[in-house]
Amino acid sequence: METKTTPAPRKPGRPRKTTTASAVQHTDTQPKEILGSSIRQDNWENTMTGLGQLQDKATKTRYSYSDVLTQDVLTEMYVGGGLAARIVNVVADDMTREWLWLDDEETRKVVESVSQELGIEENVNTALRWQRLNGGSLVVIGAMDGRKVDQPLDIKKIKSIEYLRPVSRNSVDLGASEWNTDENSPRFGKIEKYNIRYKIFNGYKDVMVHWTRVVEFHNDPCPSGKFSSIDDSTTYWGMSSLQVVNESLRDIGGVSQSTVNILYDFVSGVYKFKNLGQLIATDEDGSAQAGLVKRMNAINASKSIINAIVLDTDEQYDKQYTTVAGLPEIIDRYMLQLSGSSGIPVTRLYGRSPAGLNATGESDLRNYYDLIEAQQRNRLYNPLSYIIKLILAWKGIDEGKCTFSFNSLYQLTETEKSELAKTDAETEQIKTNTYINQISNGLRDITEIAEENGWSVPEEPIPPEPATKATSGDNPVNTDE
Repeated sequence: METKTTPAPRKPGRPRKTTTASAVQHTDTQPKEILGSSIRQDNWENTMTGLGQLQDKATKTRYSYSDVLTQDVLTEMYVGGGLAARIVNVVADDMTREWLWLDDEETRKVVESVSQELGIEENVNTALRWQRLNGGSLVVIGAMDGRKVDQPLDIKKIKSIEYLRPVSRNSVDLGASEWNTDENSPRFGKIEKYNIRYKIFNGYKDVMVHWTRVVEFHNDPCPSGKFSSIDDSTTYWGMSSLQVVNESLRDIGGVSQSTVNILYDFVSGVYKFKNLGQLIATDEDGSAQAGLVKRMNAINASKSIINAIVLDTDEQYDKQYTTVAGLPEIIDRYMLQLSGSSGIPVTRLYGRSPAGLNATGESDLRNYYDLIEAQQRNRLYNPLSYIIKLILAWKGIDEGKCTFSFNSLYQLTETEKSELAKTDAETEQIKTNTYINQISNGLRDITEIAEENGWSVPEEPIPPEPATKATSGDNPVNTDE
């Protein structure tokens, strides 16, 4: 007979030995209770209601894989999708719509003249469009300094600027370009010479261009690191603006297409024939089916010829309409979703008037204009500053006068302009009356006030005219008597 041995009692606090590989030993930093194979200490749980438990559906929601759009797909979306092109173009157009203002008058006249000759505004606008669509672009500056385009630009020897040429990132071969690999250089990891492939009719021409002869435009940066779904070109240039709105574009495209299908089947005719099912079931030679088809053709013919439907006593014709109640509200919600994803107000994206009671859309536009101003400072100021600097060097103007700002996108209405002019006039009138009272009472000198406001003061004070008449109310009084 076998005897069972009883294990010796363990000391308090000593962990039990386990034989399963999935067991977890507790330490001072681990929780005492472990449910499942993962540990969550930052979530709400309720065993009574099922919150945070296995039956909680919300705990199973995870972000899935997102498709990274290729350049071919982006081109197809831009060419064939009106909303996609609108999202790309409207921001680029607004960034260049009111253009810029140079502080120095001489510099402003020179730059405006050259800008019209070279089409700076149009070429920069095109570069911004390719930047937003493809993720990046270039503007090649045709500065003539006596050197080849693959050599550094000598700013002091610029004789003329012949062209500005916008180039998409798809025309730049990063593999054939020359890179800066000096970790001590400010341009470490950037391109020294761009291999640009121009499309000329039915052929191509590769040109190496030095970085001093181009300005780069980069779009939204990608997260730094190794991601198999993001290629090196996108990492260098940036993501397309259509990437982040891809799902919203897909959703509203599906809604629009479904709406079109609903409208195609909006009205359906229903014909009722007595004992139709029995006739079809017992139709062995096909005569019943042929008769049915013949009868339907006769009904359609009568409907087209005499604009009426000829039916037998046992036949019935009805029209069924597909309900579209609530469909406009659903479409509006998807429009708002796309507007939020793109950062463009509905009034600007779709060109529609604001909806709702007392809705003006002014606050939305102001927020959008703030976004455009940030884009101008971050992505447009430096490229334009370099182009203007080269223009001033060509014209022999000190580059220190290259100070400019972007004109405001918010334009006043005629009513607002009138109210502003009225307010300014009233302010000047109050100021003038205050100065007259101060001078009359001897509180301030007229010379001091003139210098304060930049007015000219005569060297000799003008003597006051002799009083010939005194006034009492509205009636003059003769002082000679």
